[in-house]
Amino acid sequence: MLLELKYDLPAVLPLLLGDWTDVPAAQEQPTTLLIARSAHGRVSVARTTTAIATVLELADGRRSLDHLAREAGLKPAELEATLEGLIEIGAVRFSTGS
Repeated sequence: MLLELKYDLPAVLPLLLGDWTDVPAAQEQPTTLLIARSAHGRVSVARTTTAIATVLELADGRRSLDHLAREAGLKPAELEATLEGLIEIGAVRFSTGS
């Protein structure tokens, strides 16, 4: 799942764990977060790039890997590494059909 934020919330979260009397301000900066849950139940949250967001939006099982790489502006090896990471955190799943 991609979450579009108007503010850079990840930058302010560590400040909230420290001592403060006034709530730390978040910078107004568009930020996209990737939220995923692995098959083992581990939840991952990370800032994402335009390339990764494009892969996630287009990876529907009907497009070729070459098409995904081209649309995301990635080399095939970069796409492969990206997909491996996305699979590991549970953001992308593959089915093998019967």
